[in-house]
Amino acid sequence: MVLHTENDLHCHLYNLIHEQLASSKFYKCKTLDGKNSILLHKEYPTKERYSQKHLEINPKGKRGHFDLCLWNPELVSQRLFRAKLTKDIEKEQQTFIAIELNLVEANASLDQAIHHTKWDLLKLRKQTNEVKHGYALLFV
Repeated sequence: MVLHTENDLHCHLYNLIHEQLASSKFYKCKTLDGKNSILLHKEYPTKERYSQKHLEINPKGKRGHFDLCLWNPELVSQRLFRAKLTKDIEKEQQTFIAIELNLVEANASLDQAIHHTKWDLLKLRKQTNEVKHGYALLFV
């Protein structure tokens, strides 16, 4: 198998995890707002808003996204799939496991790679995002 891009890595890891979950009793779930889902999600939004350029929290910024995440199976039925209003953001699913991938390609500068890694760590470490287990995977 040949993986050429960071998105290839996302898709490959998603597929591996999905195959393992498909045979699990936790595969399918129903959220508080009645949506049927699975625990595994790609590009699920953070609860916090950021300025990615300056690597800081910014209430007027945009929500980040986790490359891959697994919701907490014990809380799914008590939480919303997605909040429609900012005031309800804490009712969204707990990102029990979050995975950030970073592929440093030949055309990326060291500064770009460091910025991307710091950005991923900021999202994983912020308590508001409720990440129980965060992983940053760096490929060169």
